[in-house]
Amino acid sequence: MPKASRETASEKVELEGYEGQFEHWDGGYSVGFERYSADADLAPLFVGLPDDRCQCPHWGYVIRGKVVFAYADGLPEEWKAFRLERMTALMTRVRAAVKAARPRALVTVAAAPDIKDAFDHKLQNWPAWLDAGLVDAVAPMAYTPEPARFAQQIAAASGVAGGGAIWAGIGAYRLTPAQTIDNIQTARRLGTAGIVLFSYDSLIDPKQTPANYLAVVGRSAFTASSAPGSQ
Repeated sequence: MPKASRETASEKVELEGYEGQFEHWDGGYSVGFERYSADADLAPLFVGLPDDRCQCPHWGYVIRGKVVFAYADGLPEEWKAFRLERMTALMTRVRAAVKAARPRALVTVAAAPDIKDAFDHKLQNWPAWLDAGLVDAVAPMAYTPEPARFAQQIAAASGVAGGGAIWAGIGAYRLTPAQTIDNIQTARRLGTAGIVLFSYDSLIDPKQTPANYLAVVGRSAFTASSAPGSQ
């Protein structure tokens, strides 16, 4: 029977709050000896996997302390709450890192335009992030080519922002210059703090948009008379 120990394990992994020694056996099995600090959170390591969670079954013993596991299919509401909390914790760390390096930099988030979808499926509890001061502005990605839908999404976002800054995300790559200008004016009428055109690389690519796209939009939407106080 094969044997493994912490001292003889062939692979070692060290992360903040975590240390593991592993030995891999035939048949797809791995033996691990792991140590966690009290506040260790490995959830960010699984982002991008199905359900953002580890896909491997685990068997083992907890020698000292306690380890909490969340199962997507066993406790769905608890799992959702856990993931939301972890995302918010990540945003807290991101803001702290950005402000430590560049205190005057703005921390902004491009978010799903539908608020319920952002919360339920993207883990973006951005109204709470604005309220807590974790982000300085939120840009709902209202990239729809439908003017009414764009207005509805930006109005809904502004309505739950609690006075926080909303920058209207406009999918200019899908729109003519005239449509983009109309959406900019709509965003201003709805009281947004700014607008964001997505995306610059597509707007300067003559294969995707007219060569004078930004010049046309700029003359109509960003002159002193057309854009008082806007960003």
